[in-house]
Amino acid sequence: MHVHPLLFALIITVPLYSQNQADETCKDFSKIIELETSQASQKMHQRSNILTQGYDLKYHRLEWEVDPSVKYIKGVITSYFSAVEDHFQTIHFELTDNMQVNSVMYHGVSLTNELSNSDLKIELPEIVAVGKIDSITIIYEGKPESFGFGSFEIGNHNGVPMLWTLSEPYGAKTWWPCKQDLNDKIDSIDIIIQTPVGYRAATNGVLVSETKPTIMQDITGGTAILFPPI
Repeated sequence: MHVHPLLFALIITVPLYSQNQADETCKDFSKIIELETSQASQKMHQRSNILTQGYDLKYHRLEWEVDPSVKYIKGVITSYFSAVEDHFQTIHFELTDNMQVNSVMYHGVSLTNELSNSDLKIELPEIVAVGKIDSITIIYEGKPESFGFGSFEIGNHNGVPMLWTLSEPYGAKTWWPCKQDLNDKIDSIDIIIQTPVGYRAATNGVLVSETKPTIMQDITGGTAILFPPI
């Protein structure tokens, strides 16, 4: 039979793989791991935006209004942060220029802002002391640009419109004002998503509640919008 010679051949080749070869293979893997670790670290530091280094993000409340049949988003982003630099009075977020910032609220006061070269610059009315936790709210909307593997996309599944986001590696700024820095990990977030009736939203974290209203309130403060059931 042809099975036994093949099996035997496979067996006898194992001892022929010397200890020295195994050691060299391990060394090769170690070099690869070391190189990839170094490259990953370099990428993290290279991506750091010097304009967003003056504060440490603590918390985000992300409120979004979307319709999977339309590539458009309205949002209210509330960010809690603490200053890590002296004389901190200007805060920056990353957001592509095609998005529209409707207003920026700080302690109930509307602040001026400037959006240019994907940098959202906001001047605070007072200096925030180092270590003090403060907050700011950005109300915005727009049609996100496509980026990377599909940072904000719409499509169809069995003829039904759907929407998804995949912001890797650096596509978050195409659809919401954020701090795209791998060196600053947010402590916690709350995500609130409003969709037309008939849809459900899925994201990271634990589902806290889910309601099915017939009227979808415009979270940016405009007129309520009615979406008929699908």
